[in-house]
Amino acid sequence: MAARAAVASFLPANNAARPRVRAQIHPAALAIVDAIESIPEGYDEYGVPAWRGLSNDAWRKLALRGDELDRIVAVCRTHFPTACALLLKVRSKRSGGLIPFIFNCSQVVVWNRVAERIRADQTLFAAILKARQLGISTMVLAWEWWNLWRLQDSEVLMVGNRVKLVESFIDTMRRFHEELPPIDGIKPKLRNQTSDGGRVPKHEIYYADRRTKGVTVVSKNVETRGLYPPNQHYSE
Repeated sequence: MAARAAVASFLPANNAARPRVRAQIHPAALAIVDAIESIPEGYDEYGVPAWRGLSNDAWRKLALRGDELDRIVAVCRTHFPTACALLLKVRSKRSGGLIPFIFNCSQVVVWNRVAERIRADQTLFAAILKARQLGISTMVLAWEWWNLWRLQDSEVLMVGNRVKLVESFIDTMRRFHEELPPIDGIKPKLRNQTSDGGRVPKHEIYYADRRTKGVTVVSKNVETRGLYPPNQHYSE
């Protein structure tokens, strides 16, 4: 308890240096959302965003405003940071609960580098040598999920050096999928979709309505011949 209190007393001084929550969301989407449910700025005493995501009631209201929902979906399909903030949930190491995927400082640095290459129309190849627990793996998995969500006939190959590691990739994508609002146009249909929703299996995620697939493999079992997925992720 004393250690937690010490951490809590230290964090508020750092909160001013954290990325602005609202700045991650594209202005076109932010204007629509703000008219329904305001997104607060700032962080709590443990460094967790004060905003805990759009409520189910807000999504229901958006679903009734078809044109506005369509515009938000269109922004999310082209603006990765907005899709992360509005659609994806990640597990907070500080609070233990699920929170919107608001980038931390390290993730902002990586995204800015990626965005530079995208604007320059350069092939996206990134070798990230990083300390642990900065959230970079989560960001890479969000990027890969985003491409499965927004594209047709696309594929992601995720390679790790251990079974538990590659299973963690799918665990994260499963959380992304399960926490999506259950609204047509946002939550895709799985290969094993049933009347009660279906579940992402252990080693792959496949969206039947988009024909997109994310598969995992342990590095010692990789057979590279004939494998040319547009998105590839190697981790250890």
